[in-house]
Amino acid sequence: MLQIIDQMIILILLTLLGFVCFKTGIMNEMSNKYLSKLIISIMCPAIIIDSVVNMQHDESQAAVLWVFGAAIVLYFTLPLLSKLCCFAFGIKAPQAKLYEAMLTFSNVGFMGIPVVQAVYGNKAIFYLSIFIFVYNMVVFTYGTYLVSHGVTEKKFALKDTLNTAVIGSLLGILIYFLHIDLPFTVCKAVGMIGQTTTPLAMIVIGSTLAATSVESVFNIKHLYLMSIVKLLFIPLVIRLLFGLFITDQMILGVSVIVAGMPVASNLVMLRNQYGGDSSLLAKGSFMTTILSVFSIPLVVWFIMLPL
Repeated sequence: MLQIIDQMIILILLTLLGFVCFKTGIMNEMSNKYLSKLIISIMCPAIIIDSVVNMQHDESQAAVLWVFGAAIVLYFTLPLLSKLCCFAFGIKAPQAKLYEAMLTFSNVGFMGIPVVQAVYGNKAIFYLSIFIFVYNMVVFTYGTYLVSHGVTEKKFALKDTLNTAVIGSLLGILIYFLHIDLPFTVCKAVGMIGQTTTPLAMIVIGSTLAATSVESVFNIKHLYLMSIVKLLFIPLVIRLLFGLFITDQMILGVSVIVAGMPVASNLVMLRNQYGGDSSLLAKGSFMTTILSVFSIPLVVWFIMLPL
């Protein structure tokens, strides 16, 4: 748990750095937009490819396909739960689409990896990388649709889903199943690019928060409701539902952990890329990251419940 708390503190410090950069004039709204485009177009595909080339190949194909199936079912279930929650909250469009995005997509990489590793060990990282695969396919298609809704500067188009991140995910699947070995130098360069994704994304979130009133982060009633549902209610529901048909405790646990992580930081990048106001998404990411210090131990307890 100390390792997990360390990760939270790192995220918060990176966010504060971005806040300071905006306030001192090092960053501005234009830099937020272009850095977001850089993260989505270059760094996200790099981290996807990097996760693939580091995957183990000693698992049976049947086990891999089973984990893929669990990940696909998860990302069919989460949007449905998110829509039901937004309807229950009485949130109207276009904000409802942003809340749906926050409830559906989690910080599965930077936050998910240390939690999964702490609970299940290194073997579970392989399972998590498959969930990250499916996550990227969904966030850069359905997630793009959600965060671009109501933005007048650039309308969502189906062709926008065929972006570099989705192409990176497709390439990753081919690399894994065809056992393609990339040159070491290429792998090293791709890995170095991918490693910059989370730090830069959190700095952009901090810069985006600086453009709004910080006090407003804690003055939005729906954000508190969203945070409770996102961090506690949804992982509990996933634990109950998936426990009905998943007998492998590691796959079940990874599914619950993925569902219970804080709001994904790349939602802010996607919204910025479309020229929309991303302050609500930045506030949601910031608030859930702070509250997850208390919620993650409860999520791990959910997993251990003998239901």
